[in-house]
Amino acid sequence: MSFKAVDEIYNFDFQDAQIFNVKFGDGISFELEALIVEPENSQNENFTKSYAGTTTVRLVDGKITGGCKDGYKRYDANNKLLEEVDDSPMDEDALKLILKSGSGAYLYAMDANPDSEEGNYSYTLNLEFPSKEAYDNIGGVSYQVSVKFTKAIFEWDKYMNRVQM
Repeated sequence: MSFKAVDEIYNFDFQDAQIFNVKFGDGISFELEALIVEPENSQNENFTKSYAGTTTVRLVDGKITGGCKDGYKRYDANNKLLEEVDDSPMDEDALKLILKSGSGAYLYAMDANPDSEEGNYSYTLNLEFPSKEAYDNIGGVSYQVSVKFTKAIFEWDKYMNRVQM
């Protein structure tokens, strides 16, 4: 891989990122498409927001610590509440299955948890599975998966293009 950023999660933008090929072993690894590299990233030679090519992410010593299926509220056109569903906590095995079957899901955010510190990171992966129905604008099912790890390594071969604002 030509570019390698270590522990620079805050120098990436995940808003368009899709997750593929999740693997568990000595941590958690996966591939991302459409990951945005921020200008402040040590590996950004374009000095502007740019899409990285297929990016391999390795969370060294990574393990799932918790998570949930996101709840929601649905309203009618008159802003009358039609349905309310609370968050549903999930166990580690169920969350592992969600990640493994998550090929094509959007990893729209990777947020630091309050107890995150250098060398012992704690982050929440925010995933959304797109709806299987064509032209569905409601959105899909989303999950929050909390992970702990000691190092985050992002590697990619090339830049695709600059992000259009």
